[in-house]
Amino acid sequence: VRIPGIFPSSPTMRRGVGLAGLQARTQYKAVYAKVGQELASQQIATLKSQMTDFETALKEFALKHRSDINADPQLRAHFHELCKTIGVDPLASNKGFWAQLLGVGDFYFDLGVKVIEACVATRDTNGGLIAMDELLLVLNQARAVAASAQPSRAPRSKMDKKAQEISADDVARALDKVSCLGGGYAVVKTLDGRLLVQSVPGELSQDQNSVLSVVAKLPLPAISEWDLMQSTGWGMDRVKQAIRQMMQEGLAMVDSQAEGDDLFWFLSLARSEA
Repeated sequence: VRIPGIFPSSPTMRRGVGLAGLQARTQYKAVYAKVGQELASQQIATLKSQMTDFETALKEFALKHRSDINADPQLRAHFHELCKTIGVDPLASNKGFWAQLLGVGDFYFDLGVKVIEACVATRDTNGGLIAMDELLLVLNQARAVAASAQPSRAPRSKMDKKAQEISADDVARALDKVSCLGGGYAVVKTLDGRLLVQSVPGELSQDQNSVLSVVAKLPLPAISEWDLMQSTGWGMDRVKQAIRQMMQEGLAMVDSQAEGDDLFWFLSLARSEA
């Protein structure tokens, strides 16, 4: 005799309940997945709308402040960072909206050509490694001379003078613009944060970078092997090896006529007077 509620149900009944529960869980999962997809679609649509609004606002800003962007190197760098946040590359094409709006495509390509010309002109003396501040001085002086040679109907304003300024960020973007030409052009940073422009293939070794960092802190870009050993804590063999490699690559020159020990000059770190 079966007493309801005391003895368990038959195996057939248990299987029936288990199957129904499985079907219910499957339905719940389908509902959850559908709701999740709808939420994701809504979030993507909202994000796209926000990005479109931001790009529209960025275009309006560019239209309103075009002259300021072209004139101010710092504002130009900040503007590029804003463009990067929405995936816009003003330098991607000379025929794009941004290039036509700001003229940045031609600006950076022309600047890239001038950077190459300056690097090639000084390669015999610095071995293809020129200090960024030295390069900026050369570029800005050349732009100032070119601007002064053009006829002007009105006195030059402060904005006109500011428009001649080229920044390190501009040089880096210009080199990226002309990277397709090859030649090993790149901006490199020494261990102490000093920026250099390299115009020969290859990379600076850790020891070469350390040597440049030490010499960059001296009043003159020259040092003896003994002083370099004292500054770096290296052995003399390591010092000689590093200097020998840099001389072979044209990055250092020896002055055997100096009083006392030979001096090794690194003209890429020479400071020119403005």
